[in-house]
Amino acid sequence: MCGQKIPDSAPQPVQRPLLADLVTSGGQVFQLDGPVLIGRAPRAQPGEDAAILRVQSPHHDISRTHVRVAPHEWDIAVTDMNSTNGTIVFEVGNDPMRLGSGDTVFVGLGTVIDLGDGQQVSIEAPRG
Repeated sequence: MCGQKIPDSAPQPVQRPLLADLVTSGGQVFQLDGPVLIGRAPRAQPGEDAAILRVQSPHHDISRTHVRVAPHEWDIAVTDMNSTNGTIVFEVGNDPMRLGSGDTVFVGLGTVIDLGDGQQVSIEAPRG
């Protein structure tokens, strides 16, 4: 919710502000301003407009394209991209949730995505 007063005549849509930053356990910070594919060697499908975020996976436990994180209206969608070992989502105030192949969950700030192989991605408030 933006909190701005809507004019009585001719309201205009506004561009959605940056909802979050993605912060890897390795310290990378990535702005979530569109879909992001995360994995050890992620690759977008032909015609897919998504940014790429590579994470280390010394034991190859993380799939090449493991998870997709994307703004969806005013929420954040986390989708397991048919990863081999699944994805665990830790959302504030809820029990950990294991995503199966192709599962999507909508989350908020403070959520941690565990990719395996010691790698996690936190969804944090934008740093500016």
